[in-house]
Amino acid sequence: DSSWHKARSAQGYYNVDPAKLVMLFAGKPYVDMRNSFNSFFPSDFSKSIKQKLMSFYFDKISRCPELQDKVEFEVVFTCYDLYMDERCQELLDSGFSDHEIDILKKSFLKFTNSLVCNSGPEIESDLNSLKSLDQFRQNIQKLDPRKLTVNELILNAKKLLDNCKQFGTIQFSKLARLAFIGKIILKSLVNKKVIDENFYHSFMGSIETIATEITKDFQKVAIGKLSNVEFIKKYYHLRPGSYDITTPRYESNPDIIGSMLGSNVGDHHKAFVCDDENETRIDFALSESKLNFTARDLLKFARTSLESRELAKFEFSKNLSDALEFLAMAGNRMGFTRCEVALLDINDIFVNNLPEQEKVCQIWRKKIEAGLREKEINKHIILPPIIFSETDFDIIRYYQPKPNFITQKSVTGTVVDLTANHCVSDLKNKIVLLENGDPGFDWIFTRNIAGLITKYGGVASHMSIRCAEFGIPAAIGCGTLFDSLLSASQIQLDCKFNKIIPMRYL
Repeated sequence: DSSWHKARSAQGYYNVDPAKLVMLFAGKPYVDMRNSFNSFFPSDFSKSIKQKLMSFYFDKISRCPELQDKVEFEVVFTCYDLYMDERCQELLDSGFSDHEIDILKKSFLKFTNSLVCNSGPEIESDLNSLKSLDQFRQNIQKLDPRKLTVNELILNAKKLLDNCKQFGTIQFSKLARLAFIGKIILKSLVNKKVIDENFYHSFMGSIETIATEITKDFQKVAIGKLSNVEFIKKYYHLRPGSYDITTPRYESNPDIIGSMLGSNVGDHHKAFVCDDENETRIDFALSESKLNFTARDLLKFARTSLESRELAKFEFSKNLSDALEFLAMAGNRMGFTRCEVALLDINDIFVNNLPEQEKVCQIWRKKIEAGLREKEINKHIILPPIIFSETDFDIIRYYQPKPNFITQKSVTGTVVDLTANHCVSDLKNKIVLLENGDPGFDWIFTRNIAGLITKYGGVASHMSIRCAEFGIPAAIGCGTLFDSLLSASQIQLDCKFNKIIPMRYL
């Protein structure tokens, strides 16, 4: 509950401790926008400006709910960028004074210069923390789970997650924030026509994250240059649905290895060179905006933060994955399936002073039975996409989603729904439908897919970064539009003109 705001306050944002980020309604998670928006104010903002900005943010998101997954780019101010004057015009139109806007701009300018210019040592420090994560996990992995009691299995799961919070998720959150800022500034260069879309997409396509390494290793397995054992040793922890205890991870999922056979993945990455003309244009624009870094500094910052963000996620998910396995083993010892363990709340599992196994079993059984009843009730509850007030539960209002389109390509292809079946191997030249993507689904990029469409995800989400990296046309975060596409057999995905056109239906 605290990693997100600890990371932000460590970078100079307002400390909102002990605010919570996520709340549950009928089993569905909702982000508390008030707490999230509050956490994006620089720590030196006055109370009056914060209150006026909060009113502005909520007014805008209520008028434009389709921006709910793009708030950091189109609603909330989180850093200084080259489109600041244009964005501040909205504030003027909403009753802000010139003096208030001047304070806001100066504060974010100072904040952004400090964050970008000092990012090198900060990124290095966060990546070094991952070594502590690895060392602790390796010590836990030396234990033989078969010799551990149920309570010891549960306690080791808790240790792994506590260690993950201390040395993994906070660091990931900080790196993700830097990656967001890098993309925001680059996008503002596009908006100001300092660079064009081709420059932006060429740069994004040159970034090599851990997904590049996974894809290359998939290819090595397919052609016999890397053994199955070596591959699993490196990527054992990945699973489609990182937080889903019911989904098998790579080490116990033979279908993953089988899907590599016949894989033929070329190198999608192209060398990126910022030519002298573009470098001069960017340098001039940054200098005019009083940003104290150069084009080379900015591109290095954007590349390093994005690559480090993905590496941090890859590493901390090892602790998460191992913890889930410990809990699954504990459940199995007491006669519970993975699906039953999935019904437990984390607070039901990690209680202080764990009682004897028989008592733990009784507690789990009671909680699982309650969870089953609650799940059955929740199936019949329809919830709004955004909750502004109690009246939103009375009348469910839907809005037209605004997907995040990746690349400027256009493709037409047969549809494959991976939401229903995680292990379809024939994806070549197909447009893949996926409800939500994470590192466990990175294997799809070894299958030469034509495009990707997801229900959830933002402009800087895992799959957005992956598709930009591999130059794959995608529509990320389609919301309710996604459900209507499930009945299509063929789709045209036109990312340049932001269109998704079902061609044929099942």
